[in-house]
Amino acid sequence: MSKVHIITLFSIALASCLSSTTNTKITLPTPSTVPAASKPAPGPRAVRFILRKTERGERSKGSFDESPAGGTRPESGQLALRAFNTDGTVLADDPSSLNWPQWISKVELGISGVNNPSSPQSACARFADSNENASCAFAASGSSSQVFNCNAPSSYYRVSEADCLKSPPARGTGGPSDGVYLRVTFNRDPSVLATFENVLAVVDYSAAH
Repeated sequence: MSKVHIITLFSIALASCLSSTTNTKITLPTPSTVPAASKPAPGPRAVRFILRKTERGERSKGSFDESPAGGTRPESGQLALRAFNTDGTVLADDPSSLNWPQWISKVELGISGVNNPSSPQSACARFADSNENASCAFAASGSSSQVFNCNAPSSYYRVSEADCLKSPPARGTGGPSDGVYLRVTFNRDPSVLATFENVLAVVDYSAAH
């Protein structure tokens, strides 16, 4: 049975993780000698990306602008241009903004199309059109067709199994050759992402038949 997978929100947070010891004498450095790697990253500790394309005047509602015609290359996806606070308010309206989290270099989405050899079917992975509100008829081998609600909210990023299967994308490996992906590149400079900090990622996701 085919489905439409809808990814609406992607949240990332930093959490300190310090090991505990018992019966061990620990000598702590003075504040002036604490290395940069031992300090929490400056700026926001949590950020949200809304996987929605927006038009001019509505950019406070999504992290992405219009997709490039023909999709994206596997090694270079569509960049998120806006970051949000966890309450949904705008944190940074441009990656060059001083408010942009320094520990995140970029967030990318893979968009299907002729420019994406790893996912050439344009309707496979993209932002939903405003007319994607119809029912779909799927039929298992040897059975009668059944109608399901397979619509996706307008402008949100979605992946359609039925459309992907028309020209199957390359099998994902987590590497640069993937065609359908949500990819985050972190700035691992210890002055902005301390060695003791963990990254917690939460993806808001739903599936419609």
